[in-house]
This record gives sequence, C-alpha cells and structure tokens, in this order.
Amino acid sequence: MRKQLTALVMSLLMLVLLVPTAFAAQPSILGETLDLTAGDHTGKTLEADGYTWDGSTLTMQDLTITADLKLPKLNCTIVVNGTCTVNGSISRNDSGANQSTTIRGGENAKLTFLMLEVAGAADVENVELTGMQIHNGNVNSLGTTLTLKNSKVTLNALSWMTDSGVKLENSTLDVVPSKEGALCQFWTERLYMDKASVVSSACHMANYGHAALSEFDALRDYIVEPAGGSFAKANEPNTIVDASGAQARSFLLKAPPVQHTVTVAASPAAGGTVSGGGTFAENTDVTVTASAANGYHFKAWQENGQQVSTSASYTFTLTGDRTLTAVFEADGTTPPPGPGTNPTPTPGSSPKTADPFSTGLWIALAAAAALGMAGTMYARKWG
Repeated sequence: MRKQLTALVMSLLMLVLLVPTAFAAQPSILGETLDLTAGDHTGKTLEADGYTWDGSTLTMQDLTITADLKLPKLNCTIVVNGTCTVNGSISRNDSGANQSTTIRGGENAKLTFLMLEVAGAADVENVELTGMQIHNGNVNSLGTTLTLKNSKVTLNALSWMTDSGVKLENSTLDVVPSKEGALCQFWTERLYMDKASVVSSACHMANYGHAALSEFDALRDYIVEPAGGSFAKANEPNTIVDASGAQARSFLLKAPPVQHTVTVAASPAAGGTVSGGGTFAENTDVTVTASAANGYHFKAWQENGQQVSTSASYTFTLTGDRTLTAVFEADGTTPPPGPGTNPTPTPGSSPKTADPFSTGLWIALAAAAALGMAGTMYARKWG
C-alpha cells in the first residue's frame, strides 16, 4: 500500500510539472509579408495567429515573420511579447511624412530583424533588439530622435542621419559587423546618454558635422576607449580621435564611476594607527584596518558616535562617503569585545552577511517531511 501511495504522489508531481508546458504559448510563423497597409486584420488573435492589429498598434506574441513587416502612414506602436523575428525589413509608407514608430516590449521581450527603416522619430522601450541596420535618411530633420529606453540594442550598422540624433536612457547600444569585412557604420549627428547607458562601436563615428563640437562636451569624460581619446572635428564631421589625434576606428563610451571618500582616524591618536582610507569607486569593497600601539587595545570602529564594527579589520561595500574612527583603550581598562559581536549597519555601507540555508531549501525540507508524514498516516490507517 505504501508503494502505491508513493507512486500516486510521484504521478501528481509529474502532472504539476507538465501542465504548464502543455498549455504554454507556441510560436507562430507567418510565411509571407505582414502588410498592415492592406488587407483585413480585424479577426487576428495572439493564440491563433501570433498577432493582433487595431489600426495603430501591432501586438506580437512569439511570432516569426519570414518576409517584411510594412507599417501604414500613421504613428504606430509595435508591442513585443516573448521572442519575435522579422526576417525582412520593418518599414513604413511615410511618403515624406514623419510619423513616429514605437517598439515596446513586455518582460524578457526580444525582437530580431533585418532592417528598421523610418523617416520619423523612433522609440525603443524595454526590449532586446537585434538587427542588421536601423536607418533614417531624413537629413536635417528635427524632432526625429532615436530614443532607447531600458533596452539592449545590437546592430551591424546605425545610420540615423536626422539632426535630432540618438538618445540613450539606461540602455546599451553595440554596433559590430556580422563578420570581418562586413558592413559596419555608426552615423549620428548628435548623441545623448545618461550615466546608466553604454555605447560601443567597432567602427568610427560619422556624420555631416551639423552639430557644434561643444554639444558633445557632456560626454567628454565618457570616453573609455581609445585611452586618452576626445571628441574633435576631422574634415568637418564630429568624431572621436585617439591620443595622437587620429580618428578612432572603434570606441567605447561609459560614464565614469561615482567616487566616494573614506576618512579614517584614531582615538586617541596615541592609541594606534589606522589605514585603508582614500577615494574609491562606488560599490567597491573597502577594508580599513586598526593596529593598537603598545599599552593599548582596539575596541571598535565608530561612525557619528555609533559603533559599526568590533573587528580591527572592517570590510564594507562603499555606497557613500564614510568617516570612521578607530577607538582604542589603554590596557587594564575595558577588555576588548569577544568574537561574534554583530556590527550595526550604517548608511553608506552594506555589511557582508551569509545565510547557510536558502528559502528554497527550507521549503523542500518541509515538503519532504509533509509527504513522509502523510505516507505514514495512510499506512497506519489503511495498511
């Protein structure tokens, strides 16, 4: 009887594991161009077709389009759910107009395409975007910015030729060729990025030089590669040059890390020496050390009069400026505290802790105990 109960429990567990997989959304494949400028799309559903279209918003769910995606002459939004692919180009019938295109993703949204070609502004939000090229050839136009928000974008070529340029907010933009000798272009008249964004390119920065060089001043400290690089005008275009003044063939832009200061002191000064102070990048692990002089013993590290550690070697993660004082006492007064005293965390630090058991482990142990108890009770009653 106990064997039968065990078999029943295992069968139920397998059923619980398999049900979500059986009912999970399956990828949809559209073996032709999705032309939203023509045809009737009112009856389409995510479950049966992988997309819906309400006249201005295209919603896709794990959809692969084997050809092109054509958008109408409207302000359009593409909502990406799951992993979607367009094996051709995403383009729109602008006819000289500058309507905007928004690509917005749900959780873990990914969109792969051959080319995104528009004449107006484009907003990419919360999506991992991979493509051969993003192109806007509307030279001199304003109000047509390519904006990346909370996104990861990887391209072989960026040719955004509008005067509005490219703007990044908490995003990464990587421009790399698909293979050695293949197309690689990084073209933008202006570039804006916040401290959380990163731009890297395997090719030089190109443009028509419509922006003043001073418009890149906010990014001068962002140049990580080439070492010693700077923004400069080279034959009219604004570009990045290396330390010798030659145009950089590749570059990496990233905000310099936030710096914080750690100040250490001894009290009394004759009680011992301290070390480890200085200026460090944010989130760096810093260790300060106190060494007692003859006739003294170390008591504790304090900050703003509050004890933060009783260890002479105190390690913390730096998240703000710290002013730490090593307190020493003369031998024969208060004995030094023993090991195992828990330091009190203070603002600007993240004390190191360790938990030998995870929540998942405790849940597993409790479940195993419950199953064992149920089996025993069943055997006693029915066995």
